[in-house]
Amino acid sequence: MDSRRTAGKLHRLAARPARGRRERAAARVQAIEIVNDAGNFFMRSSRNHRLSALILTLIAAIAIGACAAGHPLEPYFDAELGQYVVRYEAPNALVQTLRLSHAELTAGDTLVVVSTVVNHGDEAADVTARICGLDLRTELDLREFSGRCMAYSAQRHLAPGDSVWASDGGIVASRPGRYTLRVRHVLDPQSWVEVRIRVLES
Repeated sequence: MDSRRTAGKLHRLAARPARGRRERAAARVQAIEIVNDAGNFFMRSSRNHRLSALILTLIAAIAIGACAAGHPLEPYFDAELGQYVVRYEAPNALVQTLRLSHAELTAGDTLVVVSTVVNHGDEAADVTARICGLDLRTELDLREFSGRCMAYSAQRHLAPGDSVWASDGGIVASRPGRYTLRVRHVLDPQSWVEVRIRVLES
């Protein structure tokens, strides 16, 4: 197995969306198998085994991290709710649902994001979650709402079926284009959800 063949396999694997926990786990296993195959060849053909092992470790970390990261999710319109929705399987059987007031908007529109996290497991889950807002990371120019409370997070004991929710957003002041909005509601176990947002010509 040569370096170009290995790089091609890892590139195709990282480019493949892996949205659920099972798909991300399968992608990590496949990445490990690819790197192991390449590593066996590399170790046999290299005299400096210590350096080979170090390089192999770095390659594996990059490959597995890329496969676990996934891709931004496209919101779909839920006619019953009248909102755009994204659902994401977070760690520990937690299912996070994001409801967006818009998936496409223009400068001056208000974007509202509501996040709900439900424990779909058979056992209780202890979480630390945001309150009085969400963690938002994006190149989208969002002018924050005023009058926000100062509390940041709280610990919750979620029995099976219990949920927590929080909301955030702002007034859009960006140029037309496609943007990625990263949202974090649960801090521990940490989980970020990436969503596509499109700003249209006004």
